Amino acid sequence: MKFANQGPQQPQININQTSKLKCDCGYGLFEISFSIRKASALITGNGQDAIIPLQLFTCKKCGEVLKDTIPPELKHIEDL
Repeated sequence: MKFANQGPQQPQININQTSKLKCDCGYGLFEISFSIRKASALITGNGQDAIIPLQLFTCKKCGEVLKDTIPPELKHIEDL
């Protein structure tokens, strides 16, 4: 089965040469969550408000966002 191209090819990495990410609480399982932002029509340039979903990973134990997975351009936002 072939899949549609989903962006640039990732390098082949041996999973045994990686380290597991853990939350500050010590737990190592995460789930995908979304933070939803709204952009005013004044800044979208098309006269309409825009809804912007941001995919994040949250700890399944304590609910904190895994900071290592926040894109660099969004790290300055306090209420992500």
